[in-house]
Amino acid sequence: MKELFSSPWGDLRETFRRRFRSARMPLSRLTGTVNSSEEPLAILCGATKANHAYLSEVCFNEPLTETNLGCPRLRDIFKRGAADDCALTIVETKLEQFAWLNDGSWFFIPAWVGGEVSLPLPEKISRTETVKADWRRIAREGFEIEVTRDEERFKDFYYHLHLPLITQNFGASALIETYDKKRAQCKNFDLILLRRKSRPEHFVAGFLVVYELDAPRIWSAGVRDGNPAEVRAGALAALYHLSLARLAQNGFTRVSLGKSRPFLRDGVLKFKRKLEQRLTPGYTRGWALKIQSLTPAVKQFLRNNPFIFQSGGKFNTAIFSDTVPTVEQMIRLASDYGQPGLEKMLVYHFASPANSAPVAVPPELAARMVVRRAEELVSGQLHLP
Repeated sequence: MKELFSSPWGDLRETFRRRFRSARMPLSRLTGTVNSSEEPLAILCGATKANHAYLSEVCFNEPLTETNLGCPRLRDIFKRGAADDCALTIVETKLEQFAWLNDGSWFFIPAWVGGEVSLPLPEKISRTETVKADWRRIAREGFEIEVTRDEERFKDFYYHLHLPLITQNFGASALIETYDKKRAQCKNFDLILLRRKSRPEHFVAGFLVVYELDAPRIWSAGVRDGNPAEVRAGALAALYHLSLARLAQNGFTRVSLGKSRPFLRDGVLKFKRKLEQRLTPGYTRGWALKIQSLTPAVKQFLRNNPFIFQSGGKFNTAIFSDTVPTVEQMIRLASDYGQPGLEKMLVYHFASPANSAPVAVPPELAARMVVRRAEELVSGQLHLP
């Protein structure tokens, strides 16, 4: 008789329960001073090795202190919240797990966000002052590209451009793939190498363009010996501009720009934003963030790190301000942080109730911007879009 009333939805729910009941995550208590400040900060951090290192860099100055708290079940970390005198909890999770465990008090921040641009770049982008400045620097440096599939140059790219750049820039948080794995992922590809016309045999930077079914994808940048002087000279920006121009000439109408970190002040994301990158879904692993207390250190962390989060299947941004933003400031925030693919911009302000009169969002921004008091962050119910 029981079988007659069984439901596939019931079976599915039980499968989720069993999977999430056993899921575990290494948990640490991290203490130190928050980046760009001397304010003391303590957080509960549950993350795998590379993401743990990345979050430590995002949150803290060096040095920091770490206390290992074992490897509890993921659902117990969600129940625990930000205990142990920690004002924040950041725990790595999958979106499906987050949807099951979230009680309404957590943000879901994707670990990476993908994006694409239309080709050729619209004239309104090409004529912006920042893009024109990039092209002037390309001309001044004499940059040009060479396109190749030569095996020896691929090896040179991997060992002397790609690895040095990511290990020097990202340290312990670098996601390193072996040469064999990287090469195996490149079946239909081009290696784009950057050089100066004055030194045609010396390649200073490069990246891979992988031709996938729906669109080409730019992947795995590198700079010779990780040289920061070449980055300052505009080598990576030149690679993007010259490669996008070539792909447009070859008839492609769009290109994936690959993954970026979700924090709005990240330099790579900032560059892609000026190309009017459209955010695209697909990366379902990220961090659940719970804010327990608005301490001075937490406020500084939030000011330092406005972020993209997912809610209702859409990308949104959370931005933090000391004061109630003026109309001019709202317009600037929309200009600085807006990009196609975003549903809403949530601007939280730390102003005291006595200094927080009702906010009138300009009509041209009303559909995509909401201004809220920061107290909502610790209310237990975020009321996200």
